[in-house]
Formats: sequence, structure tokens, C-alpha cells
Amino acid sequence: IQYLLSTNKGECFYNENEGISFQNILGKNVEDDIVKSEILEGLMQIDNTFAITDFSAERNAETRKLDVKFTASTADEKVVAVDTSY
Repeated sequence: IQYLLSTNKGECFYNENEGISFQNILGKNVEDDIVKSEILEGLMQIDNTFAITDFSAERNAETRKLDVKFTASTADEKVVAVDTSY
């Protein structure tokens, strides 16, 4: 999951559809629901039953980073918790 969420879509030479679009996460005036949607799209590349159950995003203007924390689960009740920065 961490690899997929840290890969910009189109960056992987052997699978250009792998990853997420960083533009939808790091662009100007990007709202949290767009970030959440992009992350869910990435998770569904691993298991299409993923659902995000808890989500938060905090922007730090000083460091110019976006800190994202979320919990997601699959239909067979596998749960993952991710804390990452962009």
C-alpha cells in the first residue's frame, strides 16, 4: 500500500496505470474529498473492496506538506491504518 501511494501515476515504466495522481493531492486548492477519493482509487488497485472508514488531512504551509491519516478496510475485514506525507 505504501509503495502504491508513493507512486505517481504514469511514473512506473512497466505499468503506467499504477499509483495515484499526485496532481490531485498536491495541486492548489485541492479539497480533502478529492485527496480521499484519489487515495481510495489507489487502494482499489490492490483490492477493489477497500473502503475508507476514517480520514484526515492536514496541510502545513511552513513545510509545504500534506499529512494524511486514514483507516481502510476490505470486504473480508482486513484493516489497514496509514499515516503518510506528501
